[in-house]
Amino acid sequence: MLPPSLDPDLPALRRFMPPVGSGHLFHVQEWGRADGLPALVLHGGPGSGCSPLLARFFDPQRYRVICPDQRGSGRSSPAAGLTDNTTAHLLADLRQLRRACGIARWLVMVDAFGSFAAHGSFEAAQVAQVAQVA
Repeated sequence: MLPPSLDPDLPALRRFMPPVGSGHLFHVQEWGRADGLPALVLHGGPGSGCSPLLARFFDPQRYRVICPDQRGSGRSSPAAGLTDNTTAHLLADLRQLRRACGIARWLVMVDAFGSFAAHGSFEAAQVAQVAQVA
């Protein structure tokens, strides 16, 4: 069930593209407070990428919303790249992203069941809570 209203559409706090191996660059956007509660938002797929709409489910005064475009998706590079693009690679990318952002634990929100199922092997010690939208 959608909330009665979404938070305002705000410009991204930052965008960056860290290399994650095998020639892949991981496009990441952040919204909200740099010192806010970290929340990882995983888009559905395949290939769709992160939408700023997904960040609007979080209060920008309270959360630091981190939304990567998964390998081969959205603005990550190479576009539609399938080489070394498996669930194991994606989970390794997310662990690397979490460490690079200096985050011990984060909330995880997924926007489609497929995304939820594919990411079911997250380490429980690193996830504070999981929520599904849609």
